[in-house]
Amino acid sequence: MLIKMPAENRIIALIDLEETSSVLVSFVHKLSRELNAGVVFVHKLTGAKPSMAYQDVRSGLERAEKADAWDSLNKFTRPFAFEDVQFKIGRFDFPSVLNQLKGDDFIDFVVVGIKESGLWKKLFLGTTILTVIDDTEFFALGVPLNQEEVISRRFSFICSSKNPFNTKHLELLVQIMKKLISTIELIPLVFDKQHTDYLGELAGKLRDYAPKVGIDIVNEPLSGDCKLLNESPDTVIVIQQDVKALNDSVFQNTLIHEMVYDGCMPLIVVPK
Repeated sequence: MLIKMPAENRIIALIDLEETSSVLVSFVHKLSRELNAGVVFVHKLTGAKPSMAYQDVRSGLERAEKADAWDSLNKFTRPFAFEDVQFKIGRFDFPSVLNQLKGDDFIDFVVVGIKESGLWKKLFLGTTILTVIDDTEFFALGVPLNQEEVISRRFSFICSSKNPFNTKHLELLVQIMKKLISTIELIPLVFDKQHTDYLGELAGKLRDYAPKVGIDIVNEPLSGDCKLLNESPDTVIVIQQDVKALNDSVFQNTLIHEMVYDGCMPLIVVPK
């Protein structure tokens, strides 16, 4: 009888090789040690290909760009002595390469750096990463790159009965992160009878962690002196994937700017 081996944790980090990449690599290294996970760094070559050049010239330019990317990746990762690391560099779109990497032997977290401006913030909130989350079963982890990240121990789940957490993926996330979780907080988007019932249901699923109900981030917008930010700087925010919500400007301002970026809180998006 063939016995199926349990899936291994793996981190797939999308990296742009800019100065802030050192923060991303440091966070990925810490997380990989906590989760006993292998790491794959994925870098997309972005240099322009001269359309009128001969094929051998174009190939030579791409080889040179790839060699530069290898050197930069080695520079960023060498100080951390990763135990299990791979690099994937090329001209590709991220959904395609992520689907190529996906396999039943792995439970994957796609890690993306979030900046106040620039490519990666646009990627995380734009169609590329949302398409990945919508069409596959990847967990996405957005990491603010404005300061050195710590591994968070308090998990705040933003809840909505209109977009409930996928039970299978929620249970899988908690199982994977069980060594990290010290406290769970449930943050409702709206307080009403329906949402109260859902909060009770969710609290039951997470009862091993005695979850507490936190502030309502819609009716009580966050501010710089928000209790959550002051008392829980080591919080990771967890939300269920919802393209409409992630593209909503008010929700983005509260969640992305105040909690994730200004509050330096990593963000996990649970796939549907």
